[in-house]
Amino acid sequence: LPKIGAQMTIRRLRPTSSLEAYKGLTAFAGDLHNHCGISYGHGSIEDAYRNAQLQLDFASVTGHANWHDMPADPAHVAKYHAEGFKRLEDSWEHVQEVTEQAHIEGEFVSFLSFEWHSMTYGDHCVYYKSARGPLAPAQANSLEELRTNLRNLNTNGFQSMVLPHHIGYSAGRRGINWETFTEELSPVIELVSMHGS
Repeated sequence: LPKIGAQMTIRRLRPTSSLEAYKGLTAFAGDLHNHCGISYGHGSIEDAYRNAQLQLDFASVTGHANWHDMPADPAHVAKYHAEGFKRLEDSWEHVQEVTEQAHIEGEFVSFLSFEWHSMTYGDHCVYYKSARGPLAPAQANSLEELRTNLRNLNTNGFQSMVLPHHIGYSAGRRGINWETFTEELSPVIELVSMHGS
């Protein structure tokens, strides 16, 4: 497998559309929500990006970062999540370095991201336009606080996007709360995942 960040010789054929409404546009394949051992999951972030580079045009390895309204019971589940959040916090610099190294200009795009959990507002994934950015916004205790933190970062050069996750879950159980949705930082939404649609 190629080293993360090394020049790759794999060139994928991505034809442009001939449909009138999409003429000249190209569809790219990617994975914006890949998990591994950086929080809770399996395998290294290096392997996750190497595997993505073999078959995709873009990817993001998303660490679980915080759950502000996590139920205390069952205790072993809360402990499992808290340990994963701490693991991501402790390895954040490494996560940024590997994400930056995985980007190959003109061939493969890597995005830095984290997942913010919420029973109240639904889970949201935050994606930075670059391979570097702070993890601090993940400590938000409400969706509006998360958005405010990201707005402040956007004005300081850290552009981001917030993607509602768990579109198939019910509201109040980590599913999207449409009453709190806004397109401001969420120009697109998740339509389907292994968790439902």
